[in-house]
Amino acid sequence: MTLSTLKRLGIALAVLPALALGAQAAPVLRGDVTVSAPVVTVGDLFADAGDSASRPIFRAPAPGTAGFVDIDAVRNAAMSAGVTEFDASGLTRVRVARAGSPITEADLDAILADAMSARGLLPGGATPKITFGTPVPALYAATSNNPATLDAFSYQQGNGSFYARFNIAGSTRPVELGGRIDLVVDAPYLVRTLPSGSVIGAGDIEMRPTSLAIAQSGQLLGAAEIVGKVLQHQSHAGLLLRPRDIGAPQMVGRNQAVTIIFRNGPLTLTARGQALNSASEGEPVAVLNMMSRKVIHGVATASGTVDVGNTTLNVAGL
Repeated sequence: MTLSTLKRLGIALAVLPALALGAQAAPVLRGDVTVSAPVVTVGDLFADAGDSASRPIFRAPAPGTAGFVDIDAVRNAAMSAGVTEFDASGLTRVRVARAGSPITEADLDAILADAMSARGLLPGGATPKITFGTPVPALYAATSNNPATLDAFSYQQGNGSFYARFNIAGSTRPVELGGRIDLVVDAPYLVRTLPSGSVIGAGDIEMRPTSLAIAQSGQLLGAAEIVGKVLQHQSHAGLLLRPRDIGAPQMVGRNQAVTIIFRNGPLTLTARGQALNSASEGEPVAVLNMMSRKVIHGVATASGTVDVGNTTLNVAGL
């Protein structure tokens, strides 16, 4: 081997360590890190972490929170994880945050409602109106299919008080809350003042949440049972409508001229008459036949006629 060849080989051997060092550049410290796991890894904290990326370096903060780690603490933790050198990029501290999903008061309400439903504590289609005795703290859960679960629950039906203990994903401490649960149902209220005899339209009522105890003090009506009915007395806006407040509209009025209808198989006869009493659909009404001057009895119909059916009558004298 010639001298020139040895010199070239020596130069090549000298360059190889330099190339190796260039390929394994020191990891670069990140100034702002966000993780979702309970621990921070070398790869989370440093760019170009190489084979050490998956090694845990320190515990992450609680879900939804963040904190600062000074450079000396970073250096000590990195060394424990096997990272002896890194490029700090002039940083004196690093912000470390942990992602978290907020748990709202509405989320807790839904969990309690589900628990009450499963325990058969919601009679008659009632829904719970939940009032917490103390402000609900800011809660954040780690990424999970079940961010918040109910660990314990008790409810006193007599006074409505409750106690609940929740587990929050990613948190080691349960959240204990108490308060009151009122059972409510939708009930019909009059939205404007109307005089007696007014026919109630869909726009005259609205369904509002009402205490189940109040609603159960009388028969509860649905909107479909009210629309088309008439008020039995003058009623003011805000009235909770009860069965006693409404009635079926009168199809026949007292002293009103009406048509009397008699049916017997294919035979249908009509006559003019005068109603002797008022009646709603389906109610009995006495009618004076204006020609025979006889009083006959029938039933008021939705069209305002009086149907005497196929009652045995002297047809000629109808």
